[in-house]
Amino acid sequence: MPFKFAWLWIVIPFTELMILLKVGEMIGFWGTVGLILLTAFIGVQLFRSQGLQTWHRLQSKLNAGEMPSTELTEGLLILMAGVMMITPGLLTDALGFLCLIPVTRKLLVASIGQKVVGQVVAGHSRPVEPGSHSSHSSHSPQSFGGGRTIEGDYQKDE
Repeated sequence: MPFKFAWLWIVIPFTELMILLKVGEMIGFWGTVGLILLTAFIGVQLFRSQGLQTWHRLQSKLNAGEMPSTELTEGLLILMAGVMMITPGLLTDALGFLCLIPVTRKLLVASIGQKVVGQVVAGHSRPVEPGSHSSHSSHSPQSFGGGRTIEGDYQKDE
């Protein structure tokens, strides 16, 4: 798994350097420095406000006894955005902004949620035959993100 993403350590900095050089040619050295500082400043402000809003929604759900799965996923994306925003470069800033803007973040959360639920349903559990009484079966509804309740039996594969 670590080698799967190792190429990113080469490709991303190289791409960032190429973008910065091109932007530097177009708007000059100080313009480029100013742009980097401006995106960092805006990113920090968005990171702070979006992080606090997500934290308050997470606390509200916990206080109501609900599972804050969407808020946890959004929090992870906001944290990743913060890391991208402090990394010097315009490409990582753009990706960070996508994770900080509520509309695009919600689209990412929905996409991530569908993949996770699909993996759980398809790969990690299998249906139990009706009438089978396994010690691992569950008869209570489980709630996943989005307010949907999926009811059924399951059995863990050992």
